[in-house]
Amino acid sequence: MADHQIAGDGPWHIQHHARSLRTPGALTADGLLLWRPGICTLGDLDDEGAVVRSTRATTRGDAITVTSQGYLPFGAQPAIRHVARYNEGLVRVTSDLTIPRQTTLTGQVEAGSLHLPGTWQAVRTIAPAATGALELSPWQPLERAVVWEPAPLAVLLRHGSGWEIELGLGTDVWRWQQGLQPDQTAGGHMELVPADDGWRLRRIVSHFAERTQPAPRTYRFTWYAAWAQPGAPEPVTLTDVPATWRGPGDLDVAPLDNLGPDHRLVIDLADAAWPDAARRTDDTGAPCFCSHTVLRQFRHLIRQLDACPNRSFAIAFRRLHPGFCTAGAHLDRGRTLAHWDMAAIVDAACWARHTLGPDRRIDLCDPWPTPAAANLFLPGQLGLYD
Repeated sequence: MADHQIAGDGPWHIQHHARSLRTPGALTADGLLLWRPGICTLGDLDDEGAVVRSTRATTRGDAITVTSQGYLPFGAQPAIRHVARYNEGLVRVTSDLTIPRQTTLTGQVEAGSLHLPGTWQAVRTIAPAATGALELSPWQPLERAVVWEPAPLAVLLRHGSGWEIELGLGTDVWRWQQGLQPDQTAGGHMELVPADDGWRLRRIVSHFAERTQPAPRTYRFTWYAAWAQPGAPEPVTLTDVPATWRGPGDLDVAPLDNLGPDHRLVIDLADAAWPDAARRTDDTGAPCFCSHTVLRQFRHLIRQLDACPNRSFAIAFRRLHPGFCTAGAHLDRGRTLAHWDMAAIVDAACWARHTLGPDRRIDLCDPWPTPAAANLFLPGQLGLYD
């Protein structure tokens, strides 16, 4: 098995070691090592000591996917499988932890933890307020260990070089809250602690105070990371033209024939007539991108733009912001489930960029000041090297 290197336009690259399950691979940007390979632990067992069955890298469209799977050669031999999907400045990770019968764990279970070498100066978080609306905390100097309990939806860190990284939970917030066995474990949390040459961000899914046998099954956790070097926004010299709608998620395409290269079609997603069942349960009432209805209508909208003979105008989205929601129906569940749609928005944006092509200008009118938002709709063909 050969190592895999993924190179982006940043300039940045990710190094995946074929003989290690740790995911994602080490991130280097502008010659600076921003993080070492991701860490997953099951009590005293660490995926660094896992036996690797296979590591495979594939390219599809604008994305590169690295799949690694193996097992821990101790006791009942728990299995671990990581899938990392990379786009420009973004990675989405799915970790499957398969716990066989008679597996006894004690201590902490971690998924998606990272070692961050170097000088990190400040930290901020994204978490839901009492109303359910998201709050982006102010930057705070990073001077000592920090513990968040419960874990925030995302943690953002600023490096001394100016690079910023964003490390967030996936759609499945409820899984991170429940852990491996909710009735026998302490709740999960997140902590940022000093390490030998930097910091370690620990995402603790469960803590077993005593020797415990979790229910035998496969536990899935998803998360994402983004990295960017913020700069001055590109000035807008185009004339904004508001989009009009024929129905929920259905653009009125007739006026588009009159637009030219000096126009920008502004699509206000919160202004579309979304069904009530597709909206978030917070106080914004915005569409939840975890909803199949919203995703279907968003894709219909993008296909309408792609089919338009006139491709000379730019496109801009307004109020394309992540949000927190508890409507289980968005996830095909009949009960209340905590989730948020940042990862779903990333998926939708990557699909839209691939569909509309690398040359189409796609802007955000009011982006969140985070790396993930900065990298939405970024064009770029990643390179994959052995």
